[in-house]
Amino acid sequence: MTKYVVGRTRPPIVTQVLLEMDHSFPSGHATGAMALFTTVAVMVGYTLPPIRRALLLIVAAAVTVVVSATRLYLGEHWLTDVIGGVLLGGLAAVIGGALYTAWMDRTRTHGWQSTTPNENAAHPDHTNKTTAGRAG
Repeated sequence: MTKYVVGRTRPPIVTQVLLEMDHSFPSGHATGAMALFTTVAVMVGYTLPPIRRALLLIVAAAVTVVVSATRLYLGEHWLTDVIGGVLLGGLAAVIGGALYTAWMDRTRTHGWQSTTPNENAAHPDHTNKTTAGRAG
């Protein structure tokens, strides 16, 4: 939606390796890479020690830089398009990470467990939180 609101044109066609005709700002590849890889790093690293979480975020940032650099190398975007995409993707990752962390913290606080019905059947002494241990 931001592409249509801003309406910025792409770099000259002679600099583009692949012909793109839609609007340029922000770079969808940079936005998507930042949002996806950073959110995955937050989710995977949720229960890991801080040093491993930091390493996951560094890897996510490195992949985002590589994706962003390819957009510049291929002549598809201006530098500001890529920077805007990274910032927009970062905002999405921060919001998504905060929601995920809040949700996980809430499930831990309330002692909720994600078990399948088959796991409950295999463990008849398992207390069902919704019935407080009462049958049915």
